[in-house]
Amino acid sequence: MPTTTWFRGARQRNRIVVTSLVIVLIAAAVAVFMVTGSKSKRFVTATVSYANVSQIVDTTGTIAAVGEVNLPFGEGGRVASVPVSVGQKVKAGQVLASLDTTAYAAQLAASKASLADAESTLFTLTNGPTPTELATANAAIATASDAVQAATTSLNDTEAVNAAALASAQQLLQSAQTAEANDTTTLQSAQAAATSACAGAPTSTQCQAAQAQVNAAQAQVAKDQAAVGSAQLGVSSTVARNTQVQDQAQAQLTAAQTQLANANAALSAMRSAPTPPELASAQAAVAAAQSQVAADSVNLASAVIKAPADGVIAAVNIVANQIVGSTGAPSGGSSSTSSAAAATNGSTAANPAAIVLIEPAGFQAVTQVSDAQVGLVSAGETALVTPAGATRPIQGTVTQVATLATVSSGVANFGVTVALPSASTGLYAGSTADVELVVRQISNTLTIPTSAVHTSGSRNYVMALENGHATRVHVSIGITDGPRTQVLSGLSAGEVVVIADIAKPLPSVNAKGGFFGGKGGKGGGPLGGGGGGRKGGPGAAGFGG
Repeated sequence: MPTTTWFRGARQRNRIVVTSLVIVLIAAAVAVFMVTGSKSKRFVTATVSYANVSQIVDTTGTIAAVGEVNLPFGEGGRVASVPVSVGQKVKAGQVLASLDTTAYAAQLAASKASLADAESTLFTLTNGPTPTELATANAAIATASDAVQAATTSLNDTEAVNAAALASAQQLLQSAQTAEANDTTTLQSAQAAATSACAGAPTSTQCQAAQAQVNAAQAQVAKDQAAVGSAQLGVSSTVARNTQVQDQAQAQLTAAQTQLANANAALSAMRSAPTPPELASAQAAVAAAQSQVAADSVNLASAVIKAPADGVIAAVNIVANQIVGSTGAPSGGSSSTSSAAAATNGSTAANPAAIVLIEPAGFQAVTQVSDAQVGLVSAGETALVTPAGATRPIQGTVTQVATLATVSSGVANFGVTVALPSASTGLYAGSTADVELVVRQISNTLTIPTSAVHTSGSRNYVMALENGHATRVHVSIGITDGPRTQVLSGLSAGEVVVIADIAKPLPSVNAKGGFFGGKGGKGGGPLGGGGGGRKGGPGAAGFGG
């Protein structure tokens, strides 16, 4: 599967350059620290400056002859015959391979049956309903009428039950409120008696007894208040439940009434003369069915692959009795590809080229990008193609980006074709190549070394050097080409950012990423640890976020 990376040139060359740069930077930084011994000189820094940045979609592909034509079958099936062989010269229109047409013939028969149904409907509209159709329509009305009556009865029963439930809940609330009012009166009387008994003798037996009665009355009132609250909640719950149940019963009645109205309308329409729109719709259905029959007829014919032009057979990837493509019956519709339309370079893993016809006229690179990347790639963009074994890339131009994805194991990829200069040498059809698609270029934009960028949560930041101290500054970043990253906001030209703190302890060499680590993601650069990208392990002595 193709992947997106953000660096230029040959991969191996970049790794060597970056590693060398890291060694030089660390050596220089350590030297500065050893000489000055100052804490303010312990950082490796870089200046915010303007530079050019390119965004690259990095993938792999295959070198192909421009005149190479892949010829897949439009649908799957069993190969019936393959009358050609590799190296054979063929003429335009010559039969190269054919499938067993049994399934395609069955599909055509089904399409013809659908056409007959559409024609029958049009005939009914034109000549009126049959007795059987009238009986069916009347039965539908009777069924819908019964459903309306049942739904009406259900709604009436629901309303009665709801009214009784609400009355019961309201009675409980009223009883609780009456009890609260009575007990409140009792409390007030007890409070008055206590005031009188305790007026001159607050410690007397009569005062204490009166206060006890007040406490008991207060407890009863509190209990009554809780009962009132519970009863009020019961009324609210009953109202909500009643509303829900009644809405459901009403919805059932409305649906039944709609069904009855539709049944009556259908019978009325059946008895009345067809309107111009109805006739037009029926006629359109017949036309669509006729088109389907025509398409399936083409599919049946496309079970034969014919040479679209004179040429030489470069590959035969099928044998007699082999199952190719889908093992089921044809899917129908007009999506199947005729042998002429199949004469493209669009063979896929699910539908590979059965026959390859070639008439060399130069070379091109064919690759794929993911559904997340295809929106970045456009025809006319520059591409750097490095064939296997080559040390220098060839600059080509994107000529085609597929609009239909190839889906394999749930992964969607889109084909991309890159035209190579006619003077290119050392190219061989079928050989692999690294393809770097330059999807975006920004000139003279504000940049910083990628290794200076760190990430905390969803935000990016750098360590800016101010008066000998590293201070965190949040930044908004744009595209990156690996070594440098575009800065959209947060920094200005001439400011100094920290790449690494050489006072941090250096890690030892390890098997995963080596001493200096890999290219890493945001937050880990040549000297910065933490990024941990696919190129290696953690970096040395960094601020990695």
